Amino acid sequence: MYDVLIQNGRIIDGTGSPWFYGDVAVSGDTIRSVGHLTGADAALHIDARGRCVCPGFIDPHTHTDYCLFDDPAPDYKLRQGITTEVMGNCGMSLAPLDDATRVDLEKYVSFMATTEQWEWRGFDQYMDAVERRARPRTNVMALAGHGTLRIAAMGFRPGEPSRQEMDKMKSLLTQAMEAGALGMSSGLIYPPGSFSRTPELVDLARVLIPYCGVYFSHIRGESDTLMEALEEAIEIGRQAGVPVHIAHHKAMGSHMWGSTKETLQRIDRARDEGIDVTADVYPYVAGSGPLHAMLPPWAAEGGVPAALERVRDAAQRQRIQKEMLEGVPGWAGSLKGIGWNRIMIATSRDPAIQGRTVEEIAAERDADAFQCAFDLLLADEGTTRIIKFAGDEEDLQRVLCHPAVMVGSDSSIVAGHPHPRNYGTFPRVLARFVREKKSIRLEQAVQKMTSMPATRCRLLDRGILRPGMKADVVVFDPMTVEDRATFTEPHQHSTGISWILVNGQVAVENGQTTQQTAGRLLRYRRNAGRPQATQGQKPQ
Repeated sequence: MYDVLIQNGRIIDGTGSPWFYGDVAVSGDTIRSVGHLTGADAALHIDARGRCVCPGFIDPHTHTDYCLFDDPAPDYKLRQGITTEVMGNCGMSLAPLDDATRVDLEKYVSFMATTEQWEWRGFDQYMDAVERRARPRTNVMALAGHGTLRIAAMGFRPGEPSRQEMDKMKSLLTQAMEAGALGMSSGLIYPPGSFSRTPELVDLARVLIPYCGVYFSHIRGESDTLMEALEEAIEIGRQAGVPVHIAHHKAMGSHMWGSTKETLQRIDRARDEGIDVTADVYPYVAGSGPLHAMLPPWAAEGGVPAALERVRDAAQRQRIQKEMLEGVPGWAGSLKGIGWNRIMIATSRDPAIQGRTVEEIAAERDADAFQCAFDLLLADEGTTRIIKFAGDEEDLQRVLCHPAVMVGSDSSIVAGHPHPRNYGTFPRVLARFVREKKSIRLEQAVQKMTSMPATRCRLLDRGILRPGMKADVVVFDPMTVEDRATFTEPHQHSTGISWILVNGQVAVENGQTTQQTAGRLLRYRRNAGRPQATQGQKPQ
């Protein structure tokens, strides 16, 4: 007698092997049997006839930490089939904190998070708070952000850290790894990560070695400096001897389109040399982030309040405008190959402008687009988020099909007019690139969403449908699965996914979210050799 029996489905086991007809039996939080289970009985029977049964999707790139404590727990990621997420990406985790510089981090992440309930200091206290307070619908793993480490040690000061500051960052990173972090992330396009240099990152990455940790990087540039930025990430892996994972790989700006041919060749060469390099990609030609990230690095010194003061100053505003267009040595202009007509406001304190381009808003106000953008940044006190249409569909398809690339959403909060990837990343791959464009086989797409990210994230008990694995399972119709969220109407759940199990609990039933919040915090344990779901967060 099983708890759940999923019958008559096409089993896509996550390995990339061809599908086969069969059943999946679950007891508790574990898969007990996969095959033709004629005569088996269960408390719950799910008829998957005409549908596919696969492992739950594992998202290696999210910012779930910014909405993890929401009550009720959001379901927009669960509803697209995600059952496990990696948070703390792009160098900005919510821990560790230092009392002397905490306000710098709070101001910096105010575009995505409120900070009223940040009672923790160390990474271990943060993880304990997640177990105690959060009721996630998906499993979560955590990365320690390099930017957060740097803020804790030296605030938003540019330049190299002193020996004492470097020792503090290493100590804080060690504590994070001991607390169960998967590895370290960096956001080298954003301050304070952009103030760092390669030797600092190599030195910190070496802390990961005894923990089998992974270095996740939003690399230093995705436009003019794309090649150098990619090579830096590879070099960090080479010198430190740790695995490297490239976040949301793409080429930004029309002048860079097509350059992914070379970047993917460089990844292949690095792997041939024995360097463990992988990447993720989201299936959209637009990205999203804070408007203040478009400012040149010098303008961000001292944190968001200092940056806003520079934007207020007419002379400095003129310099900022010039450098956003032309760039400076080591930093490509953030508008090169794009233009304000391809930058949409995602969140603002003025809801009337959300979902509109800066160029449209400027025309309505009879203002220069640059001055309009600066005024918006000041009015929102630095919290403005944007959607930037900078990519190319051919590049996207090329990256998605590469054997070292998996799917990642880069999803975060859904306030205002968010990027549709928050609702539709994984179904979009299945609908657009499998069913419509036939760019990739269904089994390969599922592999990029399950066993491949499971391997990257050291998850040895998820990502494949096998007896003994954790029962994270998705049932979907390959002919109707589809993303509905768009850039004009982003708040729409995907369709075609009928059942989702998280740790054996029914989280989605007949396409509707249940009351179950069965997600768990997964701490990576060095001694165990595999991430273990902690006992503090049990299925409800």
